[in-house]
Amino acid sequence: MLLALATLFALAAAIVHGYIFYLEVVAFGTQAFRKTFHTQPEHEPFLRAPFNNLGVYNLALAVFTILGVAFRLSAHSPYGQGFALGLMMCALGTMAVAGAYLFVTAADKRVPALVQMVPAILGLICLGFA
Repeated sequence: MLLALATLFALAAAIVHGYIFYLEVVAFGTQAFRKTFHTQPEHEPFLRAPFNNLGVYNLALAVFTILGVAFRLSAHSPYGQGFALGLMMCALGTMAVAGAYLFVTAADKRVPALVQMVPAILGLICLGFA
């Protein structure tokens, strides 16, 4: 039961980070991007590289989480299960730490920090007790 919940929380965290990648890379400069990150069009030429870099990190976190889930569902050996859970824990741990850092350092960004952090923490808790 807890492993199934961990998988659901991991997938939710991956979706959040996939969407962040979309905003930071694919939708860069659009109204959705500007609304989310409170940017001005005249600053965007200077922001593209840092936001694209952050987007790549978010995509990597989402991909490694999804790979961990896929390997967990398809692994037939204890080694395969361990590898899968390791991938999931590393990605979720990174998401949780990044969200916690944002929460602590930027009071005006606490809601986005919670959106980023809570599914990852819940996934880690479920994995820890599974």
